[in-house]
Amino acid sequence: MSFRIQVAFLLLVGTLLEAGVPKGFILNKATKNAYKMMYQSATWPVARDTCNDLGAHLAVPRSQDEFFFIQKLVRGMHYPSINGTDNKLVVWLGINNLEDYTIWRNIYGEDIKETGFSTWTGDNGKGFSNAPEEPHCGAIDAANPGLRDYCIKMNYLRKGISLLSLGIKTHLNAYPAVVQAKPPAPVGLVSRAVSSLMQMHKNGPHKKTRKSRNPLLGNPFAKGVVLKTLIKKPKKPNSANRKCVLVRLSNGKEMISYIPGIGHNLQEHNIVLVRVGRVQDCPGVKLKCVRGKYDLPHVVKQKV
Repeated sequence: MSFRIQVAFLLLVGTLLEAGVPKGFILNKATKNAYKMMYQSATWPVARDTCNDLGAHLAVPRSQDEFFFIQKLVRGMHYPSINGTDNKLVVWLGINNLEDYTIWRNIYGEDIKETGFSTWTGDNGKGFSNAPEEPHCGAIDAANPGLRDYCIKMNYLRKGISLLSLGIKTHLNAYPAVVQAKPPAPVGLVSRAVSSLMQMHKNGPHKKTRKSRNPLLGNPFAKGVVLKTLIKKPKKPNSANRKCVLVRLSNGKEMISYIPGIGHNLQEHNIVLVRVGRVQDCPGVKLKCVRGKYDLPHVVKQKV
């Protein structure tokens, strides 16, 4: 069966030579490797065997540039098409330490420290024992600048982790790559409203931006022109009326400002300085006039 698939693949390359690569594969022009993303999730051993049955193998980055190329493919996955797992941000690679937990090898049995790329993310890649609960398989995500390690046992319990990445060595010249068409995305209202997993992975949880409650747009003071004087009746019963003025601020807004203290001589076209300050029993009054500035004098001390 493997020989039959291999022959069929070679024939397909011959008929699609002008197109560059077989349908569904993306060619890395630098390494002449063709890759295909498999959206059916599986555990690492199943992924390895599936690739072998197809005459291919799990992808193995041998340089920093090849790692970034594979990561770019992972970043461009169509996440709604991934099925069989909740962890849709990780893709298997052909790297493991199943034989010796102290040495990470690729699927050819080579120590990855000797093949050109062995950079791990954070504390990943530090083997502790051959116990099955320890991580023994290599993977890649869309954001971290290094390899990841995952546990086979956990993957079996979770019905497999993420996807398969097929790396097929080709001997073609660098022709334009044929990009696999994305399946149609769901168009429901909920699907349009919810952020994608990749957006959440990059940007974190959505933070609602609240409108500023400062009427002066963050400024401590503002200059204004009196349009007219007002008398506001407070909500508190048996309380005296509040003296206020309607002012046009320097930012163009027209707002009501409370006049603190006893007595005032403000009238239309007077200039006042206002600051942020609410009057608790007068709804809608968010500013207070500053005494002793411009046309509003200080409070005159009453003679006893």
